[in-house]
Amino acid sequence: TLVDWCGGAMKTLAPLIGKIETEIMASDLLHADDTPIRVLDRKRCPGPTL
Repeated sequence: TLVDWCGGAMKTLAPLIGKIETEIMASDLLHADDTPIRVLDRKRCPGPTL
């Protein structure tokens, strides 16, 4: 199933994830992009429908 595939991918990628985390946490400076993303255009979707 898809859940099994995701779990297998996470198990396989765990060493890489650990190395990336180690590199990031060892840095003195971290840059992040916090650009807001509009998730809902209220003009196109006036509200919930039943």
